[in-house]
Amino acid sequence: MILEFADDRESLKPWLRVVYPPELASEHAVGPGPLVVGRSASHSTFVLDDEWVSRRHCRLYREDERVMVEDLGSMNGTYVGGCRISGPTELKPDDELQLGHIVLKLDLRTDAPEADVSPAAPPVPAGESDRAVGDFLAAARRTGVSVGAIETSVKLDSPSDDVRAFVMGEVTDLLRLEQLSDDLLAQAGPDSLLFLMNDISDKQIATFRASLRDKFERQRFLFEGAEIRPKISLRSARFDQAPETAAEVTAQLV
Repeated sequence: MILEFADDRESLKPWLRVVYPPELASEHAVGPGPLVVGRSASHSTFVLDDEWVSRRHCRLYREDERVMVEDLGSMNGTYVGGCRISGPTELKPDDELQLGHIVLKLDLRTDAPEADVSPAAPPVPAGESDRAVGDFLAAARRTGVSVGAIETSVKLDSPSDDVRAFVMGEVTDLLRLEQLSDDLLAQAGPDSLLFLMNDISDKQIATFRASLRDKFERQRFLFEGAEIRPKISLRSARFDQAPETAAEVTAQLV
């Protein structure tokens, strides 16, 4: 099914709705940015109260004129139409989406408001990143949660400062779409960004890294009518116990 998201005419707006069990009935709009579904309010934007649902279970997002669902390394899997998915999968209004014991469906409405999406905070600038990362790590140590880190580095053939600023801005915007309230995005250097998450598993880090790689590979960077082809590399690490400094984090990235 083709969904119309145009802003200049009446459009169908997608909403995700719990259909079973009835006592957990709730819904959430699928807005321009990803909708993360899970058990934890600090890890998800649509919270489901089911012990079989992971803290950060899956996410829904718009791709062209479709709504896609992607598992985020959950323990018990994400099912569409009764089949466990292993990669991004289109979710249609007739499909049942099952997470744990909860069944959801996609509604398309012409009279519903658009999702209220608050933009994520801009990345911490390079001059303040060591302190911000240190504070993030200290909080993780106090609460005893694991920490995941992904570094995104950009290399360009063009020496132009304008092109570099444009590409870094596009990369930053893509990362900010993935950022939840407890995550930290910091400028690690002039051409690199560090994304920190807490309470995350090895499987979830690997899934998130693969998802980012796929998005960067599909992203077109058009500057003044010309396509720019940056070389974007990713390194990641996970820590059962949070280290103390940003340098300790970057030293373990692979």
